[in-house]
Amino acid sequence: MANSTEVTALNAGIVTKSNYRGNVQAIPVSLATGTGAGTHTISGVLPQETRLIAASLFCSDPSSDSDSTTISVGHADDIDAVGSLAGTAAGEVAFPTTGSAAGSVDLGNKTLIVTTDAECTGSTISGYILIATNE
Repeated sequence: MANSTEVTALNAGIVTKSNYRGNVQAIPVSLATGTGAGTHTISGVLPQETRLIAASLFCSDPSSDSDSTTISVGHADDIDAVGSLAGTAAGEVAFPTTGSAAGSVDLGNKTLIVTTDAECTGSTISGYILIATNE
């Protein structure tokens, strides 16, 4: 029988709690993006070895006209590390998604942000992000 990547790592030696059976914490998100391009902070600096394990953020109509807009969720080094939404209609930024190869995203010592492009004419974003930590 084959093992998951996480169980294989556990069997090979000591694994931190954030990578296997860590303490799960929820980050609620409620944000009005305003108008135009911008960067919006949605967390404080996260603890060392924090892993994002799930996210579900619902976005209202991101553009009031026919121009497509992009809303990205991530951190300063990778603005769409969690995911992004492009278009003119409401939608969801979710992690993981179908076809996702990653079981988690490393967010240790990083701050979560939402980035909007110049076409964003105001969107409300609400939902949650689940992280696993060693705490």
